Parts: sequence; C-alpha cells; structure tokens
Amino acid sequence: MPPRRRARCAPAGYTLIELVIAVTLLGLLAVVAVPAFDNAVQTARARAVLERFVGDLFLARMTAVRSGQRAELRFEWDEREECVRAYELLGRAGPDSLWLRRESGAGGVCLAMNNREDVVFDARGLPASFVARSLWVRVGPRADSLRVSQLGRVVRRY
Repeated sequence: MPPRRRARCAPAGYTLIELVIAVTLLGLLAVVAVPAFDNAVQTARARAVLERFVGDLFLARMTAVRSGQRAELRFEWDEREECVRAYELLGRAGPDSLWLRRESGAGGVCLAMNNREDVVFDARGLPASFVARSLWVRVGPRADSLRVSQLGRVVRRY
C-alpha cells in the first residue's frame, strides 16, 4: 500500500493586508460615529437640565401649597455669560429658609431666560407677579428650550 500523502492545508489565520483593511474600516466607522455620539450626549445633557428645572418649578409650587406660605425660586446670574449660575428654592418654613440649591452652570451648561425675575408662588400655588418666560439651555453648540406660561404651565419645544 502506498503511503498516504497529507493534504496541504492553508495555514490558519489572517494575512497582514486583511488586518490592515479591517483596522482601517474600524477607524473610518469611529470617525463617523464619534461626532454623532457627542451630539447625542450634549442634547441629552441640555434636556436633562431643563427637565430638572421643570421638576424644581413644580416642587416650588407644591411647597407653597403644602406649607400654606409663599415659595420662590431665586436665581444667581453669571453676568459674564448671561447664564443662571445657580438657583435656590426658598419656602416651606418661612420666606428665608433654604430648602433646595441647584448649581446649573456646571460642566459647560448655560441655563438662560428671557426674564431675570425670581419665580414666586403664593400659598395657593399660583404664580405671583409672574410673566411668561422662555428658558433655553446651551451645551456647546447644542440647545434646547421650553416656555412657561403665566399660569406656570410648561410647554416643551422638542
């Protein structure tokens, strides 16, 4: 019986050219995907700041109703950037008691309004001397906005 010859098999693995092409394609996908991901993150940050502010606005109203006393949101403005640096919720136990403080200008976020008046709710939860205002948030080139009516209703613009 003649000796059997082994069939020649191709060596397992990839060639250098195949690896270079695969890495190049991954690099091109990353170049396309990173800016889109960055825009999505900035949009989400802007929307989160607005949602947190709306929640705090509703909290101020409910604080006034539950305590039977006025509650207000006071704003600290950054004059250089024309943004709200921070805001405080005062109320519950009296007009001078601090109940909540939020830093809104951290991480390149700019919360701005068309009106610099503080938001004050009376004991019934109605806005006292409150005019309709527009709020917008800028995070880098991305922005998001909403409008608060004279009765305190929030109209979101997405």
